[in-house]
Amino acid sequence: MEYYILTQDERMKSFDKQTLNHDELRKWAKASENPKESIFSLYVDGDCEYKDWMDRPIPMVSDELKNIFEIYQPNINWKLVVLANVRQLTQKLYWVPKLNQVDCLSQQSEWHKNGILKKMVIDREAIRTYKICNVRGSLAQETIVDLDVAECLLKFNMSGFRLQQVETEQSR
Repeated sequence: MEYYILTQDERMKSFDKQTLNHDELRKWAKASENPKESIFSLYVDGDCEYKDWMDRPIPMVSDELKNIFEIYQPNINWKLVVLANVRQLTQKLYWVPKLNQVDCLSQQSEWHKNGILKKMVIDREAIRTYKICNVRGSLAQETIVDLDVAECLLKFNMSGFRLQQVETEQSR
């Protein structure tokens, strides 16, 4: 099976710190799973593109992409974010996924001296039951999707992401 890192496409205009309160959003996302804290509303300004995938300041997916993720990995927990633009009289629903953290890095992975992952190699046996997950052991939050999910994202013209194939190895 092939696996891909899902990253934000930097070619598309994104929400910056002036348009979106990054610190407030991060704090809310890390809060407990309390139902009272399951919806978060943010006012945005400007003419940024509403992408289907955003990984900064935290990973968020559009309502359409959430539906695709749920088909392939139905056990994902979600928190709702409403981005409202008062000037344009629009609002868009986004979802923050709580993905499984999978210990799937192979011994062949390479690291920089400061602990940042230099070259990712995935152990196919460790990740085989997951279609979408985060990699445990990386300082950055790396979201991995398998070939089926990657093809579906491309088929339905989802926006705001890039796919980079990850090297894999069979565990011994």
